Amino acid sequence: MQLSRSVILFAVAFTSAMASASDTMLILQTKVPLKEANDPNVQVSDLIAQELDNEGRVIPIVYSMSDPVFRKAYQDGRIKTHSDPPKLRDAFQVAKQLGATYLLVVGSAHEGKVVKSKAQLYKNQRQIWKDEQNLAVTMQDIVNPDVTARSLARTMVLRMNTGPLKGFVSRIKTQTPELSPGQGPTITEAQPPAVTISDNEKFKKDVGALIASGKRSNAIVMLRDAVDSSPFNLDFRLELIDVLLSENPQAAAEEARRAALLMPEKSELRAIGARAWMQAGHPEEAQKDLNEAIARDPSGSGTLVLLAELGITQLEPEKAIDHLDQAVKLHDDSYIRFLRAVCRGMLGGVDGMQNDLAASDKLDPHRSSGEAIRRYVFVADVTDRMLAKDAADIRVLTRKIVVNPKDKDVRDQIEQTARLIASRTALLTAIPPPADSKPIHERRLLAHKLISQCLEDLRIYSGNSDEDTLADCSVNLGEAMKQLSAIRTASTKS
Repeated sequence: MQLSRSVILFAVAFTSAMASASDTMLILQTKVPLKEANDPNVQVSDLIAQELDNEGRVIPIVYSMSDPVFRKAYQDGRIKTHSDPPKLRDAFQVAKQLGATYLLVVGSAHEGKVVKSKAQLYKNQRQIWKDEQNLAVTMQDIVNPDVTARSLARTMVLRMNTGPLKGFVSRIKTQTPELSPGQGPTITEAQPPAVTISDNEKFKKDVGALIASGKRSNAIVMLRDAVDSSPFNLDFRLELIDVLLSENPQAAAEEARRAALLMPEKSELRAIGARAWMQAGHPEEAQKDLNEAIARDPSGSGTLVLLAELGITQLEPEKAIDHLDQAVKLHDDSYIRFLRAVCRGMLGGVDGMQNDLAASDKLDPHRSSGEAIRRYVFVADVTDRMLAKDAADIRVLTRKIVVNPKDKDVRDQIEQTARLIASRTALLTAIPPPADSKPIHERRLLAHKLISQCLEDLRIYSGNSDEDTLADCSVNLGEAMKQLSAIRTASTKS
């Protein structure tokens, strides 16, 4: 089970302005000249339009009389001029006449055994994105032009989703059941044989090798083709979602929702999708999948874990601990143990935290580096926010203790806060940071130590009312806040 970096976004109000579904994209495919009798061009404009239409971020129109919207606009006189092929300025004019904000100009042609494609995306006649691909999908060492074209189109849309269309709300279409045929004859059409993958483990290793070599886009294409050929293979879908999650959590969330619609009995897909929506910054979409997960399997391990994550990220570990206790009984795994360790660390239970971390390591001794990083980032996010909250509470405690240094309730609160901070410091110390985050990690630990010292100063002041001690507390609190500010700045830049 993988951990998302910014689950905390579920608890934050969704404020980003998203694009409207009415945004229209005109797709123009350019052609290269024929070479002798062979046409090197590979038709991808319709496939791109289909992918965009399925995603629902924009409304696609192909610059072609075969496109019903384009043809209707031409017949109605809305398109004043139509040339084939058009010059770029003419295409801009047609886009304007159609009310299209975007113009995608794409070219795709064979060069030997490789299909090369280029694309430029314009918004209101200004280029905002470009892309190039070289791809050849083979089956039994023979280039398959249809599959290659589909892969090109899918990859191009995926790259736009991570670039110029990032942040656009997707409105994925669900399949509408066909009407009952009544008494009509049943007509069956011969279907081409599906591409099968006989060795799942070798396939996963091949995908891993592509990712390790930096060819993540190729790995995604490979996984999407595997999902297309084996739509009910849960392993392939989970692998695709996991690869997408690291660079495009929204695409991962959409993929999880597609899979959940196809396999509604797999409630964990709803939980995974909700988690990805959280990371993508769409809490309202996450809530939809969370509601589905709860409705379908309220006591399932995946649902319990997601509810626990929500409690932790809302800094309410007391709401999460029971969910995690139940989840461990249902399915004891490394991630659930990790979450419970975090929860116990937040609640001040150092011994229980250490036991759960040891169990987590035993259950998953060969954890991937990516998962280790995600776990550290999760802990860092939570503890940073809790420390900022503690700093605000300390200011209130300081005012109270100045008024009445002997106030027992204030003294008890100081002791309780100091215990919780010591527990969270132990948690941070137990989770190794990524190599490039060690300087920030040291600042994080220093901020916790300064807050602890500030509480110690208040405890001493409550016994002797020494103004110098109170001044030391103020200095330590200010230094802790400087460290937290530096951590936030460094995290924003990274």
